[in-house]
Amino acid sequence: MGADVPTPGGETDRLVVEQTRVVDQYERFKKNIIDLADFLRETDPERAEVLEKAVAQMNQGDALERFNQVVALLGQDAILISDVDEILSNQSAVEIELQSLLTLLLTENRQSQNQSEKQKLTRFVKEIGRMIRIQKGIQAETERMDRIETLVPRQGKLAQRADSLAKKMQQSDEQSKVTLPPQRSSRAGSEPDREKQADKESPNAERDGSAGDKQSDNKQAKNNESGKQGKQSSEEESSQSGSQAERSPQKALERARKQMRSAIEDLQEAKKDKAKDKQFAAVAALEQAKAELEKILRQLREEEIERVLALLEARFRKVLRLQKRVYEDTIALDQTPATTRDRSFEMDSTRLSEKQSKIVGLIDATLVLFRNDGSAVALPEASMQLREDMELVMVRLDRADTGPLTQQIMEDIIEAIEEIIGAIEKSQQDQAQRKEADASNQSQSANSTPPLVDMLAELKMIRSLQWRVNRRTARYQEVLLTGRSSRVDLLPELKKLADRQGRIEKISRDIVLENNR
Repeated sequence: MGADVPTPGGETDRLVVEQTRVVDQYERFKKNIIDLADFLRETDPERAEVLEKAVAQMNQGDALERFNQVVALLGQDAILISDVDEILSNQSAVEIELQSLLTLLLTENRQSQNQSEKQKLTRFVKEIGRMIRIQKGIQAETERMDRIETLVPRQGKLAQRADSLAKKMQQSDEQSKVTLPPQRSSRAGSEPDREKQADKESPNAERDGSAGDKQSDNKQAKNNESGKQGKQSSEEESSQSGSQAERSPQKALERARKQMRSAIEDLQEAKKDKAKDKQFAAVAALEQAKAELEKILRQLREEEIERVLALLEARFRKVLRLQKRVYEDTIALDQTPATTRDRSFEMDSTRLSEKQSKIVGLIDATLVLFRNDGSAVALPEASMQLREDMELVMVRLDRADTGPLTQQIMEDIIEAIEEIIGAIEKSQQDQAQRKEADASNQSQSANSTPPLVDMLAELKMIRSLQWRVNRRTARYQEVLLTGRSSRVDLLPELKKLADRQGRIEKISRDIVLENNR
């Protein structure tokens, strides 16, 4: 039996009131997130999606249940020591869950900060590139020993430029450490799992206490062994971090600056060979600094690609689900006999048109993602053509045209969405393979910036776009030949189809010429 913990009645009551207030605040916070996500769904779908993920995480978690358990335990007439332990355990688990929720909600800020970080790193890379060209020019003149009186001040000016850049990079690192939220470690993330496992094992542990005593010597030996392994692992991590520090852009830039200063002294003493060697070493150090910065840029780009592809996949899957629903409802509505198609039929068709309009809004959000990325051309064009077809369906449904041609256009839309999802999934697989290759090959060049989707996927998408234009042309021809529609009625759609053909030719040329890279 657990001993009672002496707690003043007034103090316990105050804790119950405060804990109940926290529960109310948590529930209101969850409701506010749901309301905000609904409000932003049309105008800012990316932020709404982050909020929806937060709500889903709150639903899957047990923070509210643990809050209520704490209130119940504090409200007892007598609180046992075991109750205090349970209260502390619940509060610790809630703290971990709330920290995870905060990390998720800060995702958007981290994305914005990563974008700012990319811009700064790009400026640093360009500046180092200019310094490399200047240093090579000074090195060439040192080789010829031309205008020795001008080489010293020029080398000194370049060394000052390296000093200035090193300070900017240091300031940038300090700002990044302050503004970027800390990443949760795998150890911290596994804490709730360990707690749940401990809860499951605790009854058996009490029953098998004697067995535990018998095994204590073995556990002590294992602990000693794990301690040695931990020490060895710590030493390896320390060695790796030291090696990484040596390869950092700042360290490389510092080595370049020292070589420049040393070269100035050799130039002043007319030691041509020594000065040339120092200048060569300075160029090598600058090139290493540039390569390390480009590697960091590549890593940021890969993180961005993963995020954008995940958003695109989720959004297009939602579009596919909604579009299939409109298509099925259109087929069902079209079963209405022509003789009974009254005002009610027209209103139902108009409602379908409005649903189609909301799907167009989701496509607009995906176009923003493509436009911000800027590296793909065929996928954005496919999305734009989707939007045009959806608007065409909207118009047809608004005038109560639920016939075969409207349904065929919807089938084209569904087929196109499925192809886009397939291309995105393939890009995600390629990205995962690229990440594994980068991890196993540390010396890989960081000069190439990976695109959102590769050229082969873009070409396949262009082939699909062209095939759909051909098929749509054949359908319009059939409609005209059978007399189901007049040339005047189809003329606007034919003009749009001609415009679509022209855009396909343009993006094909852009891909061949790599205008999008």
